[in-house]
Amino acid sequence: MRVIISLILVVLIPTLLLLPEKAEEPQGTPIVQGKPLRQKSPALVAQEMAQNKTLDSTNPLASLQALAANTEAVFQPVSQIPLPQTTVSDGSVPFISFDVLGGYPYDIDTSDASMSLAAEIYKAKLDSQIPAQILTYHNQYIEVEGYMIPIDFHDGKVLSFVLVSSPMACCFGMIPRINEWIHILVEKPGVSSLLVDMPLRIRGTLDIGADIQDQAVMSLYRMKAQSVIPSGEKH
Repeated sequence: MRVIISLILVVLIPTLLLLPEKAEEPQGTPIVQGKPLRQKSPALVAQEMAQNKTLDSTNPLASLQALAANTEAVFQPVSQIPLPQTTVSDGSVPFISFDVLGGYPYDIDTSDASMSLAAEIYKAKLDSQIPAQILTYHNQYIEVEGYMIPIDFHDGKVLSFVLVSSPMACCFGMIPRINEWIHILVEKPGVSSLLVDMPLRIRGTLDIGADIQDQAVMSLYRMKAQSVIPSGEKH
């Protein structure tokens, strides 16, 4: 009997030692259909897509739609992304929050009747939804705060991005409403991609109104940034 047990142990122990160890899933990793998701924020996914030229830098709305449709996009837990330190401007320029910019309904009417209108009439119809309070900021030098979703790169620098209110505002299979983001343009050489996933303070001239090309709405808010810095720093 002892001989048999010894033989079993001789065969069994090496076999057990050769079995692959079960990989431990990182704590906090979300699970979808039994599979752990990679830890990537939507901004980092957008950055990769922009670097691969799979986003349309001239059409921010289409870029957001492409990001939302990318089923490979996996998102970093909110707790791992820094939150804005302050939402109070230093008073040197007007500060406008996304609560104000996105605080009203704005419907992009794509009915046949609307799409058949001349571009100027279609734009006027869409822009009639913008409250007078919001229009007072048109062509004004202001400050906004939010997170970068890169859509255009040049020599490793971000030249164009969508600014959203929250790191999780985009894009879990859907995109923010068109008045909940701003298309930001930056002059060359651009801003560092290290600013991705950081709360940012941006100053520039705000352009308000539907940007329509070929009967497609590209954006509602646009800004040519004069200053892009992490929140909490001084301009």
